[in-house]
Amino acid sequence: MVIVLAIVRNSFEGRDAARVFALMILVSGIAPIVAPPLGAEILRFTSWRGVFVILAGIGAVLLVAVSVAQSETLPAQARRPAGVGPALRTLGALLRDRDFMPFAGSFALMFAAMFAYIAGSSFVLEDIYGLSPQTYGIVFAANAAGLVTLAHVGGRFVGRVGPLRLLRIGLTLSALGAAGTVVCALTHGSLALVIAALAVLLAANGLNIPNCPGLALQDQGERAGSASALLGLGQFCLGAAAAPLVGLAGPHDMLPMALVVAVCVGSAIAIQLRYALRGARLAGR
Repeated sequence: MVIVLAIVRNSFEGRDAARVFALMILVSGIAPIVAPPLGAEILRFTSWRGVFVILAGIGAVLLVAVSVAQSETLPAQARRPAGVGPALRTLGALLRDRDFMPFAGSFALMFAAMFAYIAGSSFVLEDIYGLSPQTYGIVFAANAAGLVTLAHVGGRFVGRVGPLRLLRIGLTLSALGAAGTVVCALTHGSLALVIAALAVLLAANGLNIPNCPGLALQDQGERAGSASALLGLGQFCLGAAAAPLVGLAGPHDMLPMALVVAVCVGSAIAIQLRYALRGARLAGR
């Protein structure tokens, strides 16, 4: 995942990069929709061992495809020296980069909010609101379809309105979804309201997640690989930290999940207000 971000950054710039990131989200967003029924059909003919054999076959096909069709995207003259020292110096420079860190931070926080949703939505909708596992699967797939739809729409419009404006829209939708989730947790809102709030929250990441890395990487040039690595580290560290928190009060209380989501979304918005929305240069992107 890290290398793919670097390849996109090496191959595209600005709004074109944001468009390709949106396409990546569109493709990857299809997975949670088609994977469960596809896996169920595979298990009609084989055991779980057969699933792993099929996964290994997919990996082999991808290896061949990359070996044949994907050339190196970073010219030799733009490569940086390898080693711990240069890597640490590059990392330090990235951590001080005010054009990189605001978007990297927002990216990690919105990814953490999505991890909280993934970790908590099953027990919220099944244990608290009584949905069957089958119905929950339908709701989860529908919400994933919302993310895919907004990623597609964002990819179509990023050339007109720019990735920064789309990120603002996405964060606004995230705030609405987070607020609705908190209200439902405090008032035990209706099932329809809970599903709507979670749907808005997840769909908004169809705008947030593609545009944050596009904005973060567009000025990194030869540091794109290191910057992509830092993006990946941040998103999975925060995601791994957020996911266990949603169950602190047990499977019959959705307030921890709602608060984790609200803190992540609120922090991402605060970062953008403090750092990323300054200056005419960023405003014009």
